[in-house]
Formats: sequence, C-alpha cells, structure tokens
Amino acid sequence: MIKLFFWSIILATAAVGSVSASTRHALVIGNSNYSGGHRLVNPARDAKDMARQLKSMEYKVFRNRAQLDLQIDHFNETVNAFLRSVSDGDTALIYYAGHGASTDGQNYLIPILPDHIKLETRNDIRNRSISLQSIMERAELHNASGVNIFFVDACRDAPVERSLSRSINLTGMAALDQRTQPKGSFVGFATEYGALAEDGDSHNSPFTEALLENMKTRADSPIELMYKNVSDSVFLKTAGRQFPIQEPKIQGNYCLVPCALLTQIETDSLTDSTAVETIQQAPRPDNTGNLFTVRNIAIGAAAILLLGVLSSQGGDDSIAGFPLRITPPSP
Repeated sequence: MIKLFFWSIILATAAVGSVSASTRHALVIGNSNYSGGHRLVNPARDAKDMARQLKSMEYKVFRNRAQLDLQIDHFNETVNAFLRSVSDGDTALIYYAGHGASTDGQNYLIPILPDHIKLETRNDIRNRSISLQSIMERAELHNASGVNIFFVDACRDAPVERSLSRSINLTGMAALDQRTQPKGSFVGFATEYGALAEDGDSHNSPFTEALLENMKTRADSPIELMYKNVSDSVFLKTAGRQFPIQEPKIQGNYCLVPCALLTQIETDSLTDSTAVETIQQAPRPDNTGNLFTVRNIAIGAAAILLLGVLSSQGGDDSIAGFPLRITPPSP
C-alpha cells in the first residue's frame, strides 16, 4: 500500500509537469461589421470576452487581443502568422465568431467584404471566404504532434444574394469528413449541421455565453465532457432551437487547462454512462487561475503524509528498493 502511494505521488507530479510543459496559444477572431444589412451585433463582443477568458486561463492570445472585422487577405495573413508562432507539440486554439456557410460539403468562414463585393455564386463563396478545412490543414502542418482546437460560432445565416440563397441551402455548417479531419483536432460548432445559430439578444451569443461559462467552471474536465455541458446549456437557453455539435479526434483525455487529477483517474476507469453523467454534472468551482497552486499543495501534503507513515513504522528506511534518508539541516 505504501509503495503504491509513493509511486502515485511520483506519477502525479510527472503528469502535472508534462501537461504544463507545452504552451497554450489562442487566436480569437470576431467579424461583426458586414455590409448590406448583414451586420451582426455580438461577434465583436463575443471575441473580446473570449480573449479575456483565455488570458485568465494562461493562454497566449495572439497579439494580446481579439482580431476584429478581418477582410480576406488580413484574415489569411493573421491565421498564418498565428500558426507560425506555435511550436510543434503546443496547443493551438482558434475561436471564430461571424458569418459562415457551407457548400458542396465544405465549410467556409466569411470575412468582411468590401461594399462592392457580393456573394452571388458558389465560386464566390469558395474564392472570397476562408475554408475551415484549409485552416485545419495549416494547423496540422505547423502543430502535427500538438492539439488543435477550433470553436466555430459561425452557423448564422450567410450574407449572400437572394438569388443564390434560393438556389442552394446555405444555412448552417456541414459535417466534417472524418477521413480528412486531422488527428489531434477538436472542432466545436455552435449548432447542428444545416441548422441556424442565433446571434442572441444578450451581451453574447447563446453559444459563446455557454462556452465562456463552462470555461470558467469546467476547463479542467476532458474537453468532450465540457462541450457536452455547453450543448446542454445552449439547448436549454434556446428552448431546443439550437444544439452545438462536437467533432473530437483527440486520443486520450485532453482538457483546456491541465486536467484535474481526480477527473482524469475517474474518466479513465469509467465503465458505464451513469458514471459519466455523475462526473459531468458535478459542480466545479471557478478555480482555473489556481490549478497549479492547488495541485502543488496537494502533492506536497501527500508527500508529508507519506513521510509521517514511514516514520511511524520505524526501521525500514527504503521504498521499493530506493533508499530514503531524511537528515535535518545542521544548526
């Protein structure tokens, strides 16, 4: 029992160290100022609030602020510059709020368009928007061994000419092709495929509001469980009109901040859906800013407890074959 306790302390310390070794980067984009009656109220506010929250979680937010109202060239340049700042093996998180569309099974993020530019054909969407697949492929190229996360609040109605919107369905986003989705990626869409996400009447969109709430309270849960809570919250907030969808392709447990050790152990040993629900619904305090401090204190306390057990036994001054000597400092 003592040996098991000793090795659990070593493994816990190593786990915390390995998670905190990689750097977490974030690019936050909010496009609101669309022309032609397609302006959105919330994306700029959503992006600013998201950047602030990610900073509190010790993410390195690109250029230290949200990037707002990007036209296509600036959009592409910003994405490329951000990905160049990421070292392979890090976490790269991209959040986008704004208009989006899907056509021919591909998803597109729509930049701010000059007043004289209109989306009138399928080719216009392909040539004047940003392919989500291309961003994911670029992220994989720069961060092949790391984790790449995409939160896409872009399922609002597309700003296209009426003739085009009548000829094809441009509402919402399309399902990802699992054959081409890069490994090590997680994509969270604001609503179901082909459905419309709401911009909302409050300070944030329903999706971003729920995402921010869960980042504050459940960021140390596995991302799939955290996002399930986001989906449930949005479903309730919108009276069933909106249900966010996730596309995870990450091996093992991954959390937006270092995973809570208890949660990680429990989810590794889950054998039924009831246990998953128990962990998922457990309330969590807003402690994302103190994770390292709390865990270090817990590990230190466990080590002190172990030493107390050893000293009470007397005689045996080794564990698992390793000599243990405790010598007080000289006066």
